[in-house]
Amino acid sequence: MKSFVTLWLISLLLGVSGTAMAENAPRLTVQLRWLDQAQFAGFYVADKKGYFAEEGIEVQTLPGGPEHDNVAELQAGKVDVVVTTYAQALRNADGPAPIVNIAQIFTEPTLMLICQVRSGIETLHDVVGKTVAVGRPADHLVVDQMLKTVATYQPAVRYVDRGVSAEPLFNGMADCITGEVYNEYRQVIDAPAGAEDFTVFRPQDFAVPSLEDGLYVLRSRLNNAEFVDQLARLLKGLRRGWEDARAHPRGAVDITLLKAPTLNRVEQASQLEAVNDLLPDQDVLFLDPEKAIAAKASSAATPPWTHAVWNRMLELDGKPETFHRSTLYLAAQAEKSPWFIAVLMFGFCAFALAATIDSVNHGYDLWGRLVIALVSVMGGGILRDLILAPSRLPFSFLQDPSVPLTIVAVVIAYSLLLVMVPNVGTTTLLRTIRRYSEAVGFGIISVYGAVVCVLAGTAWYWAPLAAAMTVAGGGIMRDIIVNREPRNFRGAIFEEVGVLAGLLVVAGLLVANRFEHSAWLVYAVLAFVVVFTAGLQFFIQLYQIRYPRWLAQPEPT
Repeated sequence: MKSFVTLWLISLLLGVSGTAMAENAPRLTVQLRWLDQAQFAGFYVADKKGYFAEEGIEVQTLPGGPEHDNVAELQAGKVDVVVTTYAQALRNADGPAPIVNIAQIFTEPTLMLICQVRSGIETLHDVVGKTVAVGRPADHLVVDQMLKTVATYQPAVRYVDRGVSAEPLFNGMADCITGEVYNEYRQVIDAPAGAEDFTVFRPQDFAVPSLEDGLYVLRSRLNNAEFVDQLARLLKGLRRGWEDARAHPRGAVDITLLKAPTLNRVEQASQLEAVNDLLPDQDVLFLDPEKAIAAKASSAATPPWTHAVWNRMLELDGKPETFHRSTLYLAAQAEKSPWFIAVLMFGFCAFALAATIDSVNHGYDLWGRLVIALVSVMGGGILRDLILAPSRLPFSFLQDPSVPLTIVAVVIAYSLLLVMVPNVGTTTLLRTIRRYSEAVGFGIISVYGAVVCVLAGTAWYWAPLAAAMTVAGGGIMRDIIVNREPRNFRGAIFEEVGVLAGLLVVAGLLVANRFEHSAWLVYAVLAFVVVFTAGLQFFIQLYQIRYPRWLAQPEPT
């Protein structure tokens, strides 16, 4: 009897404690983009299965619809989060209360312009002068962008409200409507008239990016660390909700119908099938910065997106990333930029020239010069990719032979110059050119090696070694081929400068993490490290700075 009473008291206390915790849990109110339907199944599943509760928060979703301006309600402080489009964020980017994207549900465009063939619309240009019924306030912004790709003037289109269905298209009230692939479009193709009576125009077919269904908050509230933490927990629970909805669509439809019992099960199952196809295979809710930038950054000083909440979510997962995704994206863009490629090719040419001169001094023929130059310039990068960046395999030069062809061109050009000017290798001018160009090449190739390692996903502490390996590995291989003991092992300071360059790149990118929209900062970091490393290497070579005798034996004569 005593045991029973004890268990009953424990159960009662746990129940009271659990209720108190639930009542004290932070509450977030989310205004949906439209009426309750399978479009938002991830929210319903996360709430019903307790995924939000497990994160210590309570989430209330409010239905949207044509009578709701969810952005206005967010700005008025009536809700904490809204589901809306990137176009809406751009529309408010310069206003007094800008909103910002913290997560992206759909990674593929969903909006489309659906037109009646009987209205004489066969091409997008035919839409000019017609009546378009829009379902949501910002739809016309996307349509305008599409029309500007085919009209050199401001296109004249009459916009009217579409309501909650595709009916204006059927009853002739509009020549076109905006609709979603998972909703109005399915109404159209299931209509008695048949899909052949309609023409469909998709924004992506006209190079107009369109990001729908993202999570947005007021930018000013992101200064509150507690609110950011709550949002991160929202993302954790919602991510599980969407993954569950994709893995168990029938159960997700059941939960959706509990939220909106009057909906048609078959239609909602069809809608959820289309919605699940819009989710990414991995990293659900992650906003790709490339897509955000492609969707027009507007004139606002700060683009309307941030990864701050995503990064906090990764910390809650116990999987924080050393370099934020936005930083890696900007670093990748810098690596592909024309200035970086031009300076890198200059560095390759400088190293190729030095290797060719060495091979001539050893009495090698043209074939020997080619082998020595190719090994000297590309050997370090090959070793780096094999050991530290296997995700880059197969080697890039197998698809793009521009680097080996450039090296071959340098070898042949210098060999021809020797024929015309036999003593060119002993001239002061060539020695000066070699000294300066090698220093610049050293700087850019070191930075390139570190950046490649970081972008390949290798741990940050390997980046300095990757820089040294890229810049010095080929030279060591060359010395082995010519049967010369590598000078790098006899007190010469060479790859050590490459290690320093790698450390500086890592430090600079860590600083760039704090400025996720500042492409200039990433460019400045890389440019600074190139210049600093080149200058340091030139200084070391000019004054023949070596290890002290107590750290290294003197170089043999």
